[in-house]
This record gives sequence, C-alpha cells and structure tokens, in this order.
Amino acid sequence: MKLMLKRLGVQTKTSPRTPLPVDLHHSSARIPEFDPNHAQHTLADFFRALKKGHASDATLQQIMKAQFGFWLEKQPSLIPDAGNGVFLRGGHASPGAIVAMYPGTLYRPGEAIFFNSLHNRYILKCNDGVYVDGKSNGLSGSIYRSLNSRDNYPGITPTADTTWMTSQPKNPLAIGQIVNNGTSQFPPNVRYQELDISTEACALELQEFLPNIWYSGDWHDEPQNKGYLRTVVLVTTRTVEQDQELYSTYIEG
Repeated sequence: MKLMLKRLGVQTKTSPRTPLPVDLHHSSARIPEFDPNHAQHTLADFFRALKKGHASDATLQQIMKAQFGFWLEKQPSLIPDAGNGVFLRGGHASPGAIVAMYPGTLYRPGEAIFFNSLHNRYILKCNDGVYVDGKSNGLSGSIYRSLNSRDNYPGITPTADTTWMTSQPKNPLAIGQIVNNGTSQFPPNVRYQELDISTEACALELQEFLPNIWYSGDWHDEPQNKGYLRTVVLVTTRTVEQDQELYSTYIEG
C-alpha cells in the first residue's frame, strides 16, 4: 500500500556547505517492497540489542553499527538556514532500509490537537488521519510526559520512551523529527512509512524503547487502540552513503 504522509507547517530549518554528490546509479536502484512483519522484527531485534548492550556498557554507536551497519549523528544541516540535520556515519544504508523513527504523541482524527499544533513544524499527518506530534518541548512536550505518567506509573514495566526528548536518547533511531525536507539541490533519500507494532511482535520488556504514545489511552487495554501502537519509520529510497545527510520526502510516488 502506498502511503501519503505530510508534515504540517514545515519550515526548513544552517551552515551552507557543499553537498555530497548523488550517485544516480544507486538512486535508481529498485526499492524492496516494505514488509511490515519484517520491519517489526527488525526493530524488536534492535531493542533486544540495546537492552543487552546497556547491561554490558556497549555504546549506542557500537550497537547500532552491529545491527544496521551504520549509526546516526545530529549535526548542522548542509541545507542553508535549516538548523540541525541527521547524518549517516560508519557505513551505508541500502534502498528500503529503516534508518530512523519519528517520535511523538499519536492523535486520532477528531482528538484535541489544535493548541499544540500552533507554530509547530513537527507534526506529521498519516494517510488514515492519525497525527504524530514530534515536538519535544512546550505544550507538546508537556502532553507527552503527562501521557507517559498516565500509562507508566511507578512499579510497572515502562512501555514508552521519553529520552528522545533529551540530548541522550536511549533509542538512537528516535531522531526522525530532526530530518530535514529534501530540496532540488538536496534531493530526498528517505520517505516516511506507517508501521503498526503489535503487542505480540514487541515484547513487554522491549517497549521501553518505543518513542510514541496514544493520546486516547494505553495501547494495551483501550479497545480503540486494538492492541497496536502506530509508529512512523524513515525508509531509504536509494542507497545512502557514509557521511551523507538524510533528506525526507512526504509522498511515496
């Protein structure tokens, strides 16, 4: 299924530099069809590695390199006046690879999102009308933290991650909200893909790495959530080489 996701009110976010050349051969490579079951297991395997690595003091870069063949780094974007961007380090990513996740609060159509949407360039709208608010501060940040307290009270196994809102996220994939829009000079190399994660695919002890929360209620119990958590992953549309910046597109052609 082809999905359309758009970012609402996006403004490009600094320092002009010479972009790395686009490899047209890789750019035209066939993109594998997205397999949601495989994607869920890929993320679950990565979360297990993060949990195991935390116990052994392995660095996030080491864990991500071992699982994906690269790691991510936030640095000033190559796009002028665009603020920070996300760069791929230590290797390359093939077409169709998951390279990031888009964190934030999940709103179903009709739920109250008006006030936190004002001057907010971090909101994505999914094809089915679900909104993802990836802003980490202000009202949006306060709502996410409040919902996390609602669903993850003391003494229970945590089922959501709040560290993406800090400078040291424990899930290094949860950086998708920082990826800048592609332009004619800096063409897109990733797209957004909806991925619904079920409670069966992601074991309870791994859910602490999931950077999303339903506004409408705990996804494990509430009937309207149907036992799944909406996530949005960033998938490569062509080979992304080492040290290239990630640039997004909001429509899959």
